[in-house]
Amino acid sequence: MRTMVALLMLGLGMSLALVGTTTAEDKKGPPSGDKKKAGPTVTGKVKAINATSITLEGRTREDKQVAPPQTFNLAKNVTVTEGAIAKTLADVKAGATVTLTLSGDRNLVTAIALPAKGKERQ
Repeated sequence: MRTMVALLMLGLGMSLALVGTTTAEDKKGPPSGDKKKAGPTVTGKVKAINATSITLEGRTREDKQVAPPQTFNLAKNVTVTEGAIAKTLADVKAGATVTLTLSGDRNLVTAIALPAKGKERQ
């Protein structure tokens, strides 16, 4: 009986020791800031675009009021895609429907997605 209790205590002690260990990776904690983490997406029609920002046209709400245009700052390394094909900012034209992916802190556009050819939204 004593041997059984001793083995149980030894097993319990080893289990607790393993649970309590941490690695260097654990000690780093979460990455600072949410900028790298993908945030929400916004879809709309491009009113204007330049190297540092993009403006989407205002939408007509259910109450027939038109929301003001929204301007978003572009990340320096913003990616542009059309379906699965990589594009450049020059390929994004006024009037195009796009989906913007914002940074985790919602301050920057990290990706611009154009619909794939033949899949344009009306």
